Amino acid sequence: MLYCVKEPTPHVVKQLITGPLRRELLVAKTQIDRSSGSKDTLNTPQSEQELRAPQGNATLDRYFLVLEVLEVAPRFKTTQQICEFLISRGDSVTDRTVQRILNYYADHFQTKLLCRNKPEVAGRPPKEWAWSKAEGPPQFGDIPAQNALTLQLASELLKPILPASYLDDISRDLKRARQALGQIGSNSRKIPQKLAIFPRGQSRLPATVDSEILSTLFTAILTEKKVSANYTSGSGEKQRNAQYILNPLGLICRFDSFYLVHTRALEESKQGSANVEEWLLHRFKVVNIRDEKVTAPDGFDLAKHCHSPGFSKNTFTPELSQLGAEFEIELLFRKGTANYVMERPFSNDQTYRTQDDGRVLITATVKNNRELITDLRDFADDVEVLSPQALRTYFAGVSKTLYERYHRKEEC
Repeated sequence: MLYCVKEPTPHVVKQLITGPLRRELLVAKTQIDRSSGSKDTLNTPQSEQELRAPQGNATLDRYFLVLEVLEVAPRFKTTQQICEFLISRGDSVTDRTVQRILNYYADHFQTKLLCRNKPEVAGRPPKEWAWSKAEGPPQFGDIPAQNALTLQLASELLKPILPASYLDDISRDLKRARQALGQIGSNSRKIPQKLAIFPRGQSRLPATVDSEILSTLFTAILTEKKVSANYTSGSGEKQRNAQYILNPLGLICRFDSFYLVHTRALEESKQGSANVEEWLLHRFKVVNIRDEKVTAPDGFDLAKHCHSPGFSKNTFTPELSQLGAEFEIELLFRKGTANYVMERPFSNDQTYRTQDDGRVLITATVKNNRELITDLRDFADDVEVLSPQALRTYFAGVSKTLYERYHRKEEC
């Protein structure tokens, strides 16, 4: 990531040129201005005290804007493309001036800045430029210790979600962050060893998501292209492998599971519209990007969809569907467990009242989703469901089945 100013002001420019490039940048600016006949010139500074932001910032702004527009390989840009970017920002610059700036950066940064002939261009191909993928763009200033630590934690969270290629840029920032921590002191370098990311559940290992499929889906989502996919639905004896054409709309990370949010293109063509669905990523076997634009439902919003009843709907216990998307629940907890539920309530309107037998009655408005059933199962005999009756009947049935299963006599 290149830390750069979108619209430099004299004050901001003065702050930016306080790093190791300050002298070189201003000296080079003077040389280029003189050789190009620019009126905006600076006398070469004789001492550090004489270095200050120039009265006219046009040329200095131009240097930073060139830094801004350059990307990391393999995303190269030609001199003309860079020039067009500067002109769009209000700078009346020529290709020749841009070329001189690039030549200076190539000499100053050496292996960081790459230059090549544009591929597949006959005759005299134009030069194109990009920062080295290994080293990345130049960085200005130091990363504060707390920012460096945040980067470390963010990378641990992102590793299972993003393809490795998408983490290339942050890996360079991580290296820089480690260097920043090392400069502060030996104790600072131990900070990442004292913090850990620990998933909520450890009873089962997460399903394996094919990294190539994940990368393909990321690309399809970012470029808004349809995909053809081979997907295995269901589990056990109900498994069914089929091919689909999908409109990928986004990805959702839910605990240790990842879902592709999409619509089916064939349903769309038959019915005029299609339902938004969520399929587990680890069940995709083959995914290929199609040269067709995605067709998204009108007004679709991924953030709103995540909180909609459709996504979190409890489909595993259909007998509870009569309760609707939300309902009021009454639960009796053992005192120790009740303290835990009061620390992490079911809802903002949760209330509690201690009963004569020492148990605690908790009332709350809850969503009818899978997490509610899972939470209540986890509490086992520490909780008794009083209402609604449908939920009480459901757990009574579960308890009866478990009792019969664990108390049946062994067959001789």
